[in-house]
Amino acid sequence: MMQERSHDNFVYQLHPLIKLVVVALTALLVVLGPGFEGGLSVFSLWLGLLLLLWFLARIDLVQASRPITLGLIVSGALIITQGFLYRYGQSYTPIFTLADIQVAGRTVGTFTLEGLVVGVIGSLKILCVITSAMLLALTSDVDDLSYALMKLQIPRDMSFVLLTGMRFVPLVQQTWNDLLDAQRLRGHDIDELGIITRIRYLYPRVLGSLILILFRLGLSLEITVRTRGFGATKRPTEYFVKPLKPTDYVFAAGLLAVFVVVAFELI
Repeated sequence: MMQERSHDNFVYQLHPLIKLVVVALTALLVVLGPGFEGGLSVFSLWLGLLLLLWFLARIDLVQASRPITLGLIVSGALIITQGFLYRYGQSYTPIFTLADIQVAGRTVGTFTLEGLVVGVIGSLKILCVITSAMLLALTSDVDDLSYALMKLQIPRDMSFVLLTGMRFVPLVQQTWNDLLDAQRLRGHDIDELGIITRIRYLYPRVLGSLILILFRLGLSLEITVRTRGFGATKRPTEYFVKPLKPTDYVFAAGLLAVFVVVAFELI
């Protein structure tokens, strides 16, 4: 999950600290926005910038399909709920009405323009966070991220846990799929089973096997890091060094300039 297939593009070759800055600025921009209000053009511009970086990085959309799908589902639900529920003051602009429902003196069966705008802004915030995080994960090697966290003076134990967790996410998914394939080879027609049958009989069996496999992998990982002297010294030797290049400074300056402009518009 954390490695882009092609290493010869501009975004992949950016210093990992710069990519962490992209994530940090995105989070800061989301925090600066009050709730789900304000900044439709701001978050549209920032999301457009992130999507441009995705394009330059040539990220495989199939590889990132699940986070994107989840983000779109959450965004759609947010737009619908805000469209029907959001009210600011007594005046609002109705778009259409499904039912005349009164709850606590408020009409919640009418989809309003104000609610639509608030929902779209909230969705843009969610998509910005997902896009920036996936940009970091899909265009950075583990060594790059480890080096960046070390330069930020993040404790080594915390960095190790974070990066190991990120590496285990695709491993858990792959192991789960392999276990389901094993059940199919044993004659279980999983696709024909109902959801209740899967939850009651199939998934507990597969989940138990998954936990045992991950437990064994965890023990092997513990032995590996101990034999390599992890934690034996507070100042380990740096065998991997990645200095900042002129292109990193130029990109960071341009990124900060864009952030200052959009943040000023938002505030």
